[in-house]
Amino acid sequence: MSVLQLSLNEARHLHLAAQGMLKKPRRRARPKDILSTIQQMSLLQIDTINVVARSPVQPSWQLSAALAG
Repeated sequence: MSVLQLSLNEARHLHLAAQGMLKKPRRRARPKDILSTIQQMSLLQIDTINVVARSPVQPSWQLSAALAG
């Protein structure tokens, strides 16, 4: 059995294609389009955060807040 090898670019392309993200939208999204997309991906992740920042920045902010308080 041979091992399948993909370049990083090919793997990204495959990942996006599997989620239906490579097709250019034909029109603005409607509520039923959002549901269809969730069903196609078989996943909906809702993150409840009150701060938007890159994750490596979060510990720095949390530490500075702890030291200040």
